[in-house]
Amino acid sequence: MLCCRICAAPVQIRPQFAPWNSPDGDYPLFRCYDEPAHTSSSSGDFSNAEQSLTDFKLFRNCLRKQVPKCTIDSHLSSAELQEMFAFESMVELNLKPAYLHSLWVDEYNFSCVTSRWYGQQLLFPYGLYYVYKKRSAAKSYVHACLGADLNEKRLELQMMKKALFCINLLSAKLGDQKYFFGNKPTSFDALVFGYLAPLVRLPLPNDKLQAHIKNCHNLMAFIDSIISIYLPLSEQEITAQQICMKQWLDRKSRVQAEMRHKTVMEEADKQEYPLRDKILFGVAAAVLSLIAAVHVGLIDVKH
Repeated sequence: MLCCRICAAPVQIRPQFAPWNSPDGDYPLFRCYDEPAHTSSSSGDFSNAEQSLTDFKLFRNCLRKQVPKCTIDSHLSSAELQEMFAFESMVELNLKPAYLHSLWVDEYNFSCVTSRWYGQQLLFPYGLYYVYKKRSAAKSYVHACLGADLNEKRLELQMMKKALFCINLLSAKLGDQKYFFGNKPTSFDALVFGYLAPLVRLPLPNDKLQAHIKNCHNLMAFIDSIISIYLPLSEQEITAQQICMKQWLDRKSRVQAEMRHKTVMEEADKQEYPLRDKILFGVAAAVLSLIAAVHVGLIDVKH
């Protein structure tokens, strides 16, 4: 959507809640028709569609071919294009797994935000099937990127390390510029925005990545600038969002309280186990000493 806005492509945006109409069940869905002027992102009957795309890179290539005078990335030199492709690979390898983990794998974020949001949009029981299918696919992707042999704790640590490295590198690349490659946005800006904006804007209870991104002030300014210029909300949309957000934030606060309680209980258990071990060791030592004393005759047991 942002790519289309950047290059002013004649694309119709139609909100849909029917992922079964998408070839692979994913959104956003981009449909290219025979005539470029009728390029559309609607989802419905596919009989007249030339291509149905959900992959960002394929969509970008289709946009360049199908839309006359498409200027996306046209101002970049060959060296800048190669640099952009390298950064894209870095983002896909380091940030995408963390994005999927935060929204689909993390237990608190999934139960509080992702599953509830999809559950409100999709009919039961299809919604239940869809979210758990997407969650399973996200888990498989994360494990494939980080290593299938890692346990959950080590996997999360490795994922966070790579994601924080990627975010810091993006912040350094952006610097004081308005966009990543100068004063004109590129498809890379759209790609990065697609990962960072949900992590920042969604009321996620487990918000470690969110907190780090918010500390990168140039990235926050980049996100706010993109929204205000290319994706502004109407007054009606802002009002509706504010009403809904209060409910989401209340739910987020309750889940975070549960998280803190669980952390306190786990810390208490860690402190309890050494004391228990000491008591058991002391009792065992006393019993063994008593048996040894009886055996050598230091203690005479009369029947």
